[in-house]
Amino acid sequence: MMLTALFKDLELGERIKVKELRQLVCDDPTYQNLTMEEEDKMKQDVLELREQKKVGAHPTNKSAAQDYRAQMTQMNNEARCSLISLFYC
Repeated sequence: MMLTALFKDLELGERIKVKELRQLVCDDPTYQNLTMEEEDKMKQDVLELREQKKVGAHPTNKSAAQDYRAQMTQMNNEARCSLISLFYC
């Protein structure tokens, strides 16, 4: 059984605990003798998913609002630093 199929069967908000996941990997013979290429591919898939989550659509309004607030704070800080550098140069 491939673990990706297991994740697709989860309901929204459902999660697998790390202990359960480790046990599933240990029990599944397809994960026992992975080549370096297969292992690297799996790692790359995880990294891509993490990157997508960083910049992708937000699942809740709260997370979208937090991102908006953080972006506006960053923009305000950059604008403030630019104005200060104009007056003190």
